[in-house]
Amino acid sequence: QLTIMFTATKRFKQAVQLLNRVDSKKLPVLVDRIVLTLKDAAKNESKKQQSESLEAFTEDEQAQIKKLLGLSQAELDTVIEATSYIFERAAYHSAGAGKLKSNLEEMGLESDQATAVAKCWHGNKEGFIAEMANHSMGAPQVLDSIDWRLQLTMGQQSQGQTKELSAVINLGLASDGGEAETLTAEFSPEQLTKFYDQIELLQKQLDSMSNN
Repeated sequence: QLTIMFTATKRFKQAVQLLNRVDSKKLPVLVDRIVLTLKDAAKNESKKQQSESLEAFTEDEQAQIKKLLGLSQAELDTVIEATSYIFERAAYHSAGAGKLKSNLEEMGLESDQATAVAKCWHGNKEGFIAEMANHSMGAPQVLDSIDWRLQLTMGQQSQGQTKELSAVINLGLASDGGEAETLTAEFSPEQLTKFYDQIELLQKQLDSMSNN
């Protein structure tokens, strides 16, 4: 049974459609550069450096790539983002070229395009995973504490007062060698229900992986 590595979001599906438009013989020009850029980004420890390193192409190079592949700027941005996601997920799963190709085809990528991406991954997998393990994945932030409060906001409408309920959640995040951070998020009742459903789905996926 094939383990699905990707989440079929609307944006990812859009990227797959765009990749299917690209000539598979020209696609390596893009994907080879992206995987090398991600490897370089993994060597940089600060978030600022990583953000700067992820600029895979200069403006002149982007213009050439857009002309070569027949993509607009927005389309190229989507493809770069999705291709980066593909390689990061492949690294997370330590996937071989065959497994990656099968997953991409399952997501709707044409065979020739999937082969081009998988071939690039085959040539860069070991070095890429090593860099990600040594740097990007070396000291992830972990949940250290959690607290919350309920918030009631009174409003005024023509027909009388309104009440808006929300929950404010504070997540304390910590990492080795770094300062503790607090992430604060406010949820409406509907948003909180949706968030809970997503967490429950994640728990089921973790349970499923643990039982395999």
